[in-house]
Amino acid sequence: MVATLSPKYPVTDPDPGLSTTLRNFNLADLAFVAAGTIGSGTFGYLQGLPRRNAGAVVGSIVGAMGSLMFSYQSSHMRLTGYKKY
Repeated sequence: MVATLSPKYPVTDPDPGLSTTLRNFNLADLAFVAAGTIGSGTFGYLQGLPRRNAGAVVGSIVGAMGSLMFSYQSSHMRLTGYKKY
């Protein structure tokens, strides 16, 4: 990550890897992933006429990927000092 501003908060790890970032997930991150997956799956099911199951599966996958990327970014920013713990 190319930083243009100096971090406002204490830096825990200046260059965290994948495993460090995933281990740093807190309850709010995990809840966001669960809510994004369930919410998008429900939306896909409700809007997926005439094949509701396919809409639910695609919605769940898209929601899981999007919310996982957001939570990963949030965890990475906490480790590098750009977001408060």
